[in-house]
Amino acid sequence: MALDMHTLGQAAGLALLMEGVVYFLFADRMPAMLRQLAELPVSLLRILGGGAMLLGLALVFLFKQS
Repeated sequence: MALDMHTLGQAAGLALLMEGVVYFLFADRMPAMLRQLAELPVSLLRILGGGAMLLGLALVFLFKQS
């Protein structure tokens, strides 16, 4: 699997697009959601972050192979 700057740029752009859509569509609810996230234990945030990374990695490999 060759990783070039074009693919890396596309992946970064897609990540920013998806992040921006959430803030755009739910701007009125984001402050409350961020306050709730700030109250979660660090260990749970690490587990959620690790799970998101593993899911993202699995998706990259799944779609890169096809």
